[in-house]
Amino acid sequence: MILLAFNIQQELNESKFGEALRWLPTQEHDRILRFKFNNDRRLALASQLLKRYVFVHYYGMTMHSLQFVTEQQGGKPKLLGFDDQYDFNVSHQGDWVILMATHQSSQKVGIDIVSTDSISSMSSNDLIDTFSPQLAPKEIAMLKTHEHPIEAFYAIWALKESYVKATGIGLYMDLHSLCFQNNVIDKKKEKQGEEKRQEQQEEWQFELYWLDHKSICSICYSTSTTIKDLSSHGSNSSNTHWQNSPNPTTQLIGDPCPKILQHPFKLVTYSDLVSILS
Repeated sequence: MILLAFNIQQELNESKFGEALRWLPTQEHDRILRFKFNNDRRLALASQLLKRYVFVHYYGMTMHSLQFVTEQQGGKPKLLGFDDQYDFNVSHQGDWVILMATHQSSQKVGIDIVSTDSISSMSSNDLIDTFSPQLAPKEIAMLKTHEHPIEAFYAIWALKESYVKATGIGLYMDLHSLCFQNNVIDKKKEKQGEEKRQEQQEEWQFELYWLDHKSICSICYSTSTTIKDLSSHGSNSSNTHWQNSPNPTTQLIGDPCPKILQHPFKLVTYSDLVSILS
């Protein structure tokens, strides 16, 4: 599997936006420019670029051959003409666009990133009350007694979204039917649920990582496949606070952001995009 992360504040300023937009087919421009705020435009543009980057750079395709489709409202985007040969998922919020992709036949992946300051004015009790229709009873009980309820809430939300996106069910999933709890023994997330369309629990693995002090992401993937060493695909940011190991220990639900960040993402720079897409 491939995990990529792109920071729009560091890598896609206004002077680069126009140049990068021209790399995309003209029919994509309106979908990006329709957003009112510049930050949303940059996130939308970076999402489109990162999708193309992974298929050109890692899978040897050409820019003009790539066509992405979504089969249903709120559903999962696919690469036209390749059916189950590839699966990928993109998420963006705050400063980040992240992508997960696999070339393993029939494997499903999902990814989600949450910015913990998106609704920072709400207390933990407000969050629980507001989102209780989407939370399982055991999750609510955990949040009410957790030492770090805000971090725990955002982690649970990212986990739920990554699973929904992996399955491709989209708007049709009842989030209340999903329950996530920590498995302290192996530091993996346990999913419990009652929805009829759910696959067997052991077929899914979930991991949590902080990308910065306000951005937590969840990755979800089917089968027993583990994340491969990405070190051969390029170096990381020169920021000394980043430590990127091939298989870092996943965070538990509610773990605060560590002082030294560890994650399996390859940090993509604007120069990387230029070298492949321009």
